[in-house]
Amino acid sequence: MTRLVFDASVLVKLLMREPASEEALALYEASEAIVPDWAYIECCHGLWKKQQRGGIDADQLRESLSALVLLNLDAHESLPLLEHATELAILLNHPVYDCLYLALAVAEECAVVTCDAKLVGAAREAELGGRVKLLGTP
Repeated sequence: MTRLVFDASVLVKLLMREPASEEALALYEASEAIVPDWAYIECCHGLWKKQQRGGIDADQLRESLSALVLLNLDAHESLPLLEHATELAILLNHPVYDCLYLALAVAEECAVVTCDAKLVGAAREAELGGRVKLLGTP
């Protein structure tokens, strides 16, 4: 089974009906999903922002959080990834918290799946494009 790092943008798509949710679900079902432990916090924050903007109500937020906890994610501690993530952030000129996903992908010799086109572009420029897959592209 293929291992893939799922970033928070993709995790949200597993929990909410959004464009590309079906693709996210298919990837989830066909792979072993791994995440830095940070992903739970970032995903919950994204769901909270949806609730604050009126996209979902508080009950939907709570239900989504419960569903997130039940996903079979192989969570890796973020602290050991932090130094490499910081170096990647400097190299890519991209936020450290996003680079944690890429650092995990490098450590586990797999790819990150994301909805973040800026991360994909920055990784390609740094010749790390093979480590990042944009959801919605072949």
